[in-house]
Amino acid sequence: MYHIVYYYVYPSVGYFISDAVILNYGSQETKTNILNILAECVRDRYSEMEVTEKNVKIMATVDELENYWEAEEYLKNNPVQQNEISFSIQWHFTKMCNQRCVQCYLGSKQFEGMKNESELTESELCQIVDKFYSFCNSIHATPFFVLTGGHPLLSPKLEIILSYIDNKYRKHGFLSNIYFGKSAVC
Repeated sequence: MYHIVYYYVYPSVGYFISDAVILNYGSQETKTNILNILAECVRDRYSEMEVTEKNVKIMATVDELENYWEAEEYLKNNPVQQNEISFSIQWHFTKMCNQRCVQCYLGSKQFEGMKNESELTESELCQIVDKFYSFCNSIHATPFFVLTGGHPLLSPKLEIILSYIDNKYRKHGFLSNIYFGKSAVC
């Protein structure tokens, strides 16, 4: 089987290089073996850099393509998307929090009694992701999400956002950076 592996290399100089490669390996290969195969391929491509398995990260794979030409056609239609600049959004997507810090706006009177039903729906969350990717694409920037709230890890909507980004964008070679913060002020 042929597989397309989207990956990035993070060399010590502090920037990353995004690329994709077509690999031929069986479906029983372990993640470690695939990383080793990929690292060998990356070393061949970037011989001037010190590349190890530690600084090669797989972003996404497209599995089990029938032949090399099918994989090549897929890669041609879904190229690696990388931009030299990034643009960030600090997204307070949830009010859920298990703490009430004195300095935090979530503890203020205006938020008292607000229920989770007033938060965005799954469809609205996905629309925001789409609009942000569209905007970043228009200015040729890589999206940088700072997901916060409240406490983002407490919200079941975090999984919706991450799955949507993964399935619609990252699996097709569009980069994004994601950071979690408890809240803007806490």
